Amino acid sequence: MGKLVTVSIESIVPYNPGKTTEELKSELGLEKIIRACANETFLPPSEKAIEAVVANLDQLPIYPDGGASNLRNKIAQKMNVDADEVVLGNGSNELIELIVRTFARPADEIITSIPSFVVYKHIALAHGLKVHELPLKNQKFDLAAMKAKITPQSRFIFIANPNNPTGTYITNRELEEFLTDLPEDLIVVLDEAYIEYVDADDFPNSLDYRNQHQNLITLRTFSKIYGLAALRVGYAIAQKNIINYLGRVRAVFNVNSLAQVAAEAVLDDREYIQNSKNLLLQNRKQLSEGLSSLGLTITPSQANFVLVDLMGADTLETQKELLKRGVFVAPMPTSWLPHHHRVSVCSFEDNMEIISAYKEVLKL
Repeated sequence: MGKLVTVSIESIVPYNPGKTTEELKSELGLEKIIRACANETFLPPSEKAIEAVVANLDQLPIYPDGGASNLRNKIAQKMNVDADEVVLGNGSNELIELIVRTFARPADEIITSIPSFVVYKHIALAHGLKVHELPLKNQKFDLAAMKAKITPQSRFIFIANPNNPTGTYITNRELEEFLTDLPEDLIVVLDEAYIEYVDADDFPNSLDYRNQHQNLITLRTFSKIYGLAALRVGYAIAQKNIINYLGRVRAVFNVNSLAQVAAEAVLDDREYIQNSKNLLLQNRKQLSEGLSSLGLTITPSQANFVLVDLMGADTLETQKELLKRGVFVAPMPTSWLPHHHRVSVCSFEDNMEIISAYKEVLKL
């Protein structure tokens, strides 16, 4: 079968989403599973989004707006950009693939870091590109090393800010220095999936740097603080010529009608968004301090999860024991972060159960 695909595709390790919550409850005989594994919001969706979906159920027989014009206009207004500087995608994943598919040339290479969002590498390999994954420095993107790695073959640089799975971030000053004197044909993608959870004063909004590098692309998503992960809708903001090219390659009707109207509605629900952030910041502090009190090392996070150093405990065995107690967390591959878990921030009560489960399993 290997002869049917390229060496790059043969080398891809398929993403494993794991078993569903219902499958795990049935398998383990549990009434409840705390999903601290997928960086989802612990809050129910916006009532305005639900109402918008219900009100548009009669539109199911009709194709969606292929350009998502209403949603694009609303995003543009909120972000203070032009509508033709915005393109919608079926989640950030599709947009990452769309960027690579649109702009990749033969023998192109990408630069990113490890560990970071695995989709960057998967999509690059699927398109036959060489991938340079530079190690993090102090759990952060090493922008100086990434910049030094640029060659004439470099086409893309992917930076997750805040980074998944560490929750760390690059600062205003670091980003500004990095964007200085880059090759004109280099495409820099700033993936800001978790930006709405940030409370650091020196965190950069990439939209403020759009004029510093003409090929800067910002990615955002409705899957996190907006609570619409199931509907799969994200967006990219860039210069008009970049968006124009992406639009030529983008599949028609790639964002469904219910996703569009739900996203429009939640953008207007300022109370829901602010409440989500306030609760997240409180509960992130609670979870971090609770796990730290057990003697575990927590990487300070600007996202809706924390990275936990298990202090030498076996990553997979600890995960299995936690799961028996109804706590589902994400173990990190030992080649990237040995003895680490990524734990999503949950409700106050669920956070307490998570902390208690770690204490019991690790005998702390």
